[in-house]
Amino acid sequence: PAVPASGVEAISGVDSTGSATVTVTKRRPTPPPAVPTTVGRIADAAPSAEVADPGRGAVLQVGSTVHPLIRGTDDHAIASASLFVNGTLVGTVTTAPYLFGWTPAAKDAGKQVRFQAMVVDSSGQSTLSKPVVGTVDPATPAPTVRIDSVQADPASGTATLTATVNTAGTLTLTGEKVATVSRQVAKANTVTVTVTVAPAYRQTLVKTGRLDVTFTVGFANTAGQSPGETVQVTLTRT
Repeated sequence: PAVPASGVEAISGVDSTGSATVTVTKRRPTPPPAVPTTVGRIADAAPSAEVADPGRGAVLQVGSTVHPLIRGTDDHAIASASLFVNGTLVGTVTTAPYLFGWTPAAKDAGKQVRFQAMVVDSSGQSTLSKPVVGTVDPATPAPTVRIDSVQADPASGTATLTATVNTAGTLTLTGEKVATVSRQVAKANTVTVTVTVAPAYRQTLVKTGRLDVTFTVGFANTAGQSPGETVQVTLTRT
């Protein structure tokens, strides 16, 4: 706009220093020689980055998807958040919540897993978070059972079964003429089970002194069920 003939109105505001940049005590007939035309440098801190979930020391399962959550803050704006697992980029998102999905594979069983977050702000500054370390449980092997021996005990009218299993699980013994047995096994081990005649056939064993029985031995855990092993034995009673 045109400058009034009576003089120039000098107006001064504060800049990044917090003080006036131009000081005039009265109207001037001409503009001051040096009026600042730019503002000071705007402070812009780097963003923060954190893996909020899973927590440190988390135990993960092969085949079970986890959903890592990234927490990021910035003094202006966040442009993106990325998840890295063991140094490999899993994905990048640009809107909150910064949530991802990752599934441990068989190759990860029994190993440590490092989760890290990278947050980038609106000016391109990036921050890589401290790692959060979890562990993937060892893979549960498919259950197997091997019958080692079956020995009849004439004094008691029972038999002793010895079997070997390869991992933790539940051993079962079932049959028409025998009492059902279920035994929890904490680890790979040799298991001894007593084979007892079912109540409905107890009198037959007592009267005749012998009873032919057939039963099935099975073994199961979270990974599945082993093929049943069929066993035949003659129970005797003296």
